Amino acid sequence: MSQHAAAGNGWRSVGGTGDRHFVVIDGSAAENTAVYQDAASALCKAGRTCVVMFWNDERTAASKMPLSADQAGSRVAQFTRSPTTGNERLLFRCRGGEPAGTCLK
Repeated sequence: MSQHAAAGNGWRSVGGTGDRHFVVIDGSAAENTAVYQDAASALCKAGRTCVVMFWNDERTAASKMPLSADQAGSRVAQFTRSPTTGNERLLFRCRGGEPAGTCLK
């Protein structure tokens, strides 16, 4: 299955470049962290650096790089994996008052 045809329960891939993937989350799944994790697991290859960016509106979602300012600003979450550091993070859009580095600005 190509990354552009990938989909799961509550999400679908709308594009990507290399190890960067662009995903739209269905409205009914927007508050379900497991749906974001499912998309990242399905799209990211084991042992590889990977970034999955999430939107909740296909009209504002990116389908290729580079992101426009509007596309970057409308992301609702982002998953990042770095095998070099062993770091995996799923950050959601900041809502106000969160400590630095704990949410997506």
